[in-house]
Amino acid sequence: MNRRNKIFCCIAVLFIIAFGLRYYKIASAPSGIGVDEASFGYNAYSILQTGKDERGIKYPLIFEANGDQKLPIYAYSLVPFIKLFGLNNLAVRLPSVIAGSLMGIILFLLLLELGYKIKLSFVGSFIAITSPWSLMLSRFGYESNVALLFFITGIYFSFLAFRKHSIFYALLGGLFTGVTWYSYIAYRPVSLIILIVFLAVYHVNRNKITVVGPTLLISFLILVFPFIFSLLSKQGTARLYQSGYIANIGAVMSINENRTYCSNQFPKFICYSSANKLFYYLNKYFSRYITAVSTSYLFITGEKDFTYMNVDDYGLFYSALIPLYLIGFLSFGYRLINRKSSKVDLILLAGLIFAPLPSVLAGDPQKVRLTPLFPFIILILVYGIQLLDDFIKPKIYKKIYYGLIIFGVTVSTLFFMVNFLSVHTQKYETTYGTYIPKLMSYLNQQDKNTKIYIRSITEAIGFYAFFNKIDPNVFQKTVKRTKPDAIGFALPIKLGNIYIADKDIYWTYCKTITNNDRAIYVTNEDFRTTLGNAQKIIWSENGVDTLAFIYNLNTFDKSKINCDNFQQ
Repeated sequence: MNRRNKIFCCIAVLFIIAFGLRYYKIASAPSGIGVDEASFGYNAYSILQTGKDERGIKYPLIFEANGDQKLPIYAYSLVPFIKLFGLNNLAVRLPSVIAGSLMGIILFLLLLELGYKIKLSFVGSFIAITSPWSLMLSRFGYESNVALLFFITGIYFSFLAFRKHSIFYALLGGLFTGVTWYSYIAYRPVSLIILIVFLAVYHVNRNKITVVGPTLLISFLILVFPFIFSLLSKQGTARLYQSGYIANIGAVMSINENRTYCSNQFPKFICYSSANKLFYYLNKYFSRYITAVSTSYLFITGEKDFTYMNVDDYGLFYSALIPLYLIGFLSFGYRLINRKSSKVDLILLAGLIFAPLPSVLAGDPQKVRLTPLFPFIILILVYGIQLLDDFIKPKIYKKIYYGLIIFGVTVSTLFFMVNFLSVHTQKYETTYGTYIPKLMSYLNQQDKNTKIYIRSITEAIGFYAFFNKIDPNVFQKTVKRTKPDAIGFALPIKLGNIYIADKDIYWTYCKTITNNDRAIYVTNEDFRTTLGNAQKIIWSENGVDTLAFIYNLNTFDKSKINCDNFQQ
């Protein structure tokens, strides 16, 4: 088989494996849907039906949604899928499934472009598409996963442009890198920095960069131009505050507390020198950075506290790959120290330094915000595989070596998928809101003259609109929201007969009786022993846990509730 056919076969195998792992039970595992997924989905549905988002803005560049200022790529990518499949979990997650599947192909081509043999490029890409990191991102509607595809594609075309001295590839490199700015906020600083590093590294060969470099930069700047002037606006900085990129009051309180304790023992100038924002943030960021690239986080634990995006006892990659990761770092470090580094090494160094920044500035490492680091970690693993390959001389041993890697990753992937599909999504079904579709369907069946107060789900109106496919024209004109809070969030609190309850069930009952209304109350609290039977109970999928109680306020025993206190 010639080289071209081998490459084609590798691409086909990578795509089939990647798509299969991501598409299998995509709509039902889990059957619930995330807040951002519902928001993206309903806004895309609104665009499809009316040409406006949920706030009535025509084809916006930024979706204000609940005040979280969502970027446009994922929302618009959903429109054709919602047109084909309707507004549901499948349509909302398919773009991410496809992005994760294509990512493996582009990464394979990138590794080939960097000079690696077909076998090694395939193994590197295989590790990427089967990693828990990529699988978790691709099985949910994460806009960061689509941004990752564009980011890797931009890097691929940039390398191609400089090697072939091609204006066309430079144009594509700049455009794909620029599209990341429309996809996910974490890529804005990273993509710009990596682009600048490309220009600096390849500027050594001045005669051949005079056209390629400027083309790459100009095409990037033209595409991101609409965002440049809005970066410092209130709308442009909203996501920075909401994500934690901008200093918060907690840091100030911690610094002041340390200064107070210190001042009891030492002079103020010593205390103020040791406890200040500079040292505080440097210590925090450095600690988070070390965690982000550590073997413990990447290969063993992942985000222990984020059950919706991390399977217990799994890191972002499989633990069996730790030796390759460490060997890869040794190989990389040796080349840097001995000044044998290539241009690829310098770009990798920039990626390792700057790609984690959006995540560590926002908080503890988290795989969604950390996605710009993904291709650089894969490259370190490839370095490790390559170094061991160089020490293995007999061809038969090389085949065994690569076979063991593929076998180990395959078995680990099967175990991970079994765990995710049969254990994780059931164990944490409350986190995934598996009961919400049933709840929203039941509420939609109620008489529209009955007021429905929902206490237990802050974003209930968004879920209600999504699962019941509420007419966007009606939503845009009738939804009521809270006033924006300090960081810009403004959540819907009323849509038709649906209310977000800001008072407990007793106060709401008394209000209902006083106004002679018909009303039901939705909560996750069990009041059956004190107030009477619930009208409906929503159970977990395994039938063990009660996740929502629906009470008919008009059937309560008046003698059990004294409304005089509430009226006062």
